[in-house]
Amino acid sequence: IDPIYSSGVFLALKSGEMAADAICAGLENNDVGARQLGSFGPDLSAGMDSLRQLVDAFYDPNFSFGAFLKRHPDCSGQLVDLLMGNVYRRPVDRLMTALAEFRMEPVSEAAEVCS
Repeated sequence: IDPIYSSGVFLALKSGEMAADAICAGLENNDVGARQLGSFGPDLSAGMDSLRQLVDAFYDPNFSFGAFLKRHPDCSGQLVDLLMGNVYRRPVDRLMTALAEFRMEPVSEAAEVCS
């Protein structure tokens, strides 16, 4: 997704780990069907989407993480989690919702937060 965050490497390794977990669970339950072996897909996709939204914000010239956190200080923990690669450890729904809403505001309104 992005060379700065090395998200492609991270997602490749994480998808391998998730696939291995699905295979082990399938072997333990004697279920190696497509549904079981692909069961990690929705979680992987959700994490990829979260990273993509974060990277999109980073490259948006009208976006400021400082202004965003001034408006949404409750999202700082989830933002730090994403920046550290903890995409799959806890839900980041609140952060993603706030990020999308913040980015939809007119630039002048978002810039006011920095003053």
